[in-house]
Amino acid sequence: MNNIKRSVKIIMACTLLYAMPACTPEVSEETIKLQQELSQLKAEMAAKDSTLSAFDATFSGIQQNLAAIREKEASIKVNAGEMKDNPNMKEQITMDIQAINTLLAENKAKIQKLQNSLKSSGGEVKALKKIIDGLNFEIEAKEVEISSLKENLAASNFTIDMLNGLLDSSNVSIANNKKTIADQTSTMNTAYYTVGTYKELEGREVVDKKGGIIGIAATKIVKNDFKKEGFTKIDITAVSSISLNSKKVQLLTSHPADSYTLDGEDIKTLNIKDANRFWSVSKYLVVVIK
Repeated sequence: MNNIKRSVKIIMACTLLYAMPACTPEVSEETIKLQQELSQLKAEMAAKDSTLSAFDATFSGIQQNLAAIREKEASIKVNAGEMKDNPNMKEQITMDIQAINTLLAENKAKIQKLQNSLKSSGGEVKALKKIIDGLNFEIEAKEVEISSLKENLAASNFTIDMLNGLLDSSNVSIANNKKTIADQTSTMNTAYYTVGTYKELEGREVVDKKGGIIGIAATKIVKNDFKKEGFTKIDITAVSSISLNSKKVQLLTSHPADSYTLDGEDIKTLNIKDANRFWSVSKYLVVVIK
């Protein structure tokens, strides 16, 4: 209400000021000030509208999940009574319990989202805390009910491990996926480099010579089956420069010319300007020095 009164006051003041035939410097400054306050107020109200919309959507999702849990719970109780006559009911009950596990996990995540949103907002939005507390209480109570239901089912040739199976396997799957993504990211960001004289690199079976007559005017190249021992492993997101410890250097591996610079007079330093482009052709860098 205070915000509404404040906005009306600002709008009326701005209207009156604009309607005046002439403005003194003081009036002009006041007009600008009122315009700024009005813009700020609009931004504050828009932010709260956005918060409330997100809250409403998440709240609806939680209520839908709770309704689905209640339906599954009722179905389990009916099917449990018919299990003696129909052994296939056991599989259906297990699936329903596993679905409830997933819905409960989703609700916990949604509650956390609401709580995070509440912390980042202020003013009247804090009144929503009671609603969140109520949802938390309802979810916790439902967890107790489901736990009791699982115990009752365990007495009818079920196992708790079986009933919790989907949730556990889901968590394992998520953990495995995260590890796979982490491993793939690490591989993508890994590169190797080596620096040395031609003789040193030849001795390590990294380089060779091609063409020329009896070795004269031959071109230095990286061997197709070069040995990777002795290369330095780096994270391309963390390493952007490599000291080459020599004045004369030659890159034998292919790297886009505009992706790096060779800086320094007596001692050259390789500065990588665009890591993705520099390592796009090869994740191995071979530098011959003299």
